[in-house]
Amino acid sequence: MPTSTRPKRVIASSDQLAFTSGTSTKALATARSKRSLYDAFSPPAFSWLRRSTNRSQSNRAVRKNVGAFEWASEELRADPEVCMEAVTRDGFALQHVEEDLRADKAIVLAAVRNRGTALAFADEDLMDDRVVCTTAVRQNGEALQYASEDIKKNRDVALAAVMQDGTAYLYVDPSLRADPEIAYHAVKGKWQLLALVPDGRSVMLLE
Repeated sequence: MPTSTRPKRVIASSDQLAFTSGTSTKALATARSKRSLYDAFSPPAFSWLRRSTNRSQSNRAVRKNVGAFEWASEELRADPEVCMEAVTRDGFALQHVEEDLRADKAIVLAAVRNRGTALAFADEDLMDDRVVCTTAVRQNGEALQYASEDIKKNRDVALAAVMQDGTAYLYVDPSLRADPEIAYHAVKGKWQLLALVPDGRSVMLLE
């Protein structure tokens, strides 16, 4: 009589489960991209913040772990002092700031000084603010992609962006791409971008 064998236990990865359930890899990636930037830093230990309105307790928690800000109550996320504490420590905390305060220039400036690309979470009016956008691109040139169309046409902002990171040239308004100085600083850090320069010879003349 054949000896029965216990079936092997198979542990499937999330990707495999997605495949077998008919969920596309693309859909899975999209879902993952929508997860909070703080998923890995928001342990249930901070869930008490959902019910808290105590500013000092919140600030202590944020100082200990800025990811705690995601768990803050609506009242705390609408508190300018608490928000400033959070974005100063990690600019990406701006995504959890109450909507009206994302139009607060001081808070947004503090956020983009820490992480330029936090500009993505700012109010649209501040995406059109030269001071805010210049601060953002000086920290991370790629923040230019989140600036308004008018700001992308601003030569000073565009130059500051490519000087910080040549990749920002991808987001420079086409009307400025032929500017020798902008093109030079972009190609200087990323020579592959030379193919995008309308007149590559002008860049070579600056060498």
